[in-house]
Amino acid sequence: MIGWMALRLVGAGIPERIARAVAIGILVVLVAAAIAVAIASRDRRLIDAHDATQDAAAAKAQIEREHTADVGDLAARQVDQQQAEKLKGAIDNAVSANPEAARAGVGPATSSALDELRRRQAAKRQQ
Repeated sequence: MIGWMALRLVGAGIPERIARAVAIGILVVLVAAAIAVAIASRDRRLIDAHDATQDAAAAKAQIEREHTADVGDLAARQVDQQQAEKLKGAIDNAVSANPEAARAGVGPATSSALDELRRRQAAKRQQ
């Protein structure tokens, strides 16, 4: 390779001694460029693999957080449902025990209790 380049340079009018040095220099530059390209390519593959690992870990963590949040929401909904069922049962029992009073107007104690329940529901919705 060096001989071929030197021969071309001598054919272009460059002295043989200088042509040989220039050919070696060109070859060194080409080899250095090839090494630089190979290193850059390897680095890019390593970085891409690292980024893919990081992205996978972040996605897994996000899925776990969402699952935890879903479980918490489900538990809260179950507690709310149980409380609603208890309240409905208590109301049904009160109506069954005293149907005449159930037909009467709402008194101040019942009104106050209902207002408190409405306030709690509104506060829970704002959370």
